[in-house]
Amino acid sequence: MTTAEYADRAANEAADQKRADFDALVADLEAKRVPLDYEIQDFKECATEGERDEAMEEILDGLDATRTASWGGETDYAECYDVDAAKLAAVRAWQEVTEYVAHVFVYGSLKRGWGNWSWALKDDASFVGEATVDGLALYGVAWFPGAVYEDDGAARGEVFQVTAKTLDALDGLEGYRVETPEHSMYRREIVTARLDNGDLLAVQTYIWNGRRGVEDATRLPNDTWPAPEEEK
Repeated sequence: MTTAEYADRAANEAADQKRADFDALVADLEAKRVPLDYEIQDFKECATEGERDEAMEEILDGLDATRTASWGGETDYAECYDVDAAKLAAVRAWQEVTEYVAHVFVYGSLKRGWGNWSWALKDDASFVGEATVDGLALYGVAWFPGAVYEDDGAARGEVFQVTAKTLDALDGLEGYRVETPEHSMYRREIVTARLDNGDLLAVQTYIWNGRRGVEDATRLPNDTWPAPEEEK
């Protein structure tokens, strides 16, 4: 593995930890009934750094106003501060997450021209190139494919550069649960992709983890989806 691959892998793992920490923070705040709706949602909808900066300024203004608010004629400044600090921590955590950029290897309906690409990647990702992942085999687990580790595998697919916001959407599509990957339909893992120009790149991809394994599934010719008879 090259130095660049090690660096990409380390960056991916660090970013995944940030996302997991953020999810845990939000879950803890929700359990304490701390309202986060508009602050977090505003940030999730920001598409650019400028929009995020503007949203942060509005949040800070709102927090200053909250500290001077009162309920029933009495102000619990300690409670206000604790809630505001928690909200701000969550927003800042989300800001770190949204600035993360990852490379993802896709091999099914997320490839260009297919249905899931149209809504998930077409406008929210950058195409890097076609690629092969050695050691991955593709099976037809339903009308869609599933990748599993096999020594003679050479899965064909495409690599995209995505933000954490888009990665979250892909996780939802693939049924991947960051907190409980063992219960996910697919597990998101880091592999090495070989681009058609020869470059090697550490990428994230989705490994089949469904209840039904691939024992009764058909391996796809040339580890490529769709099989020739399924071409659109």
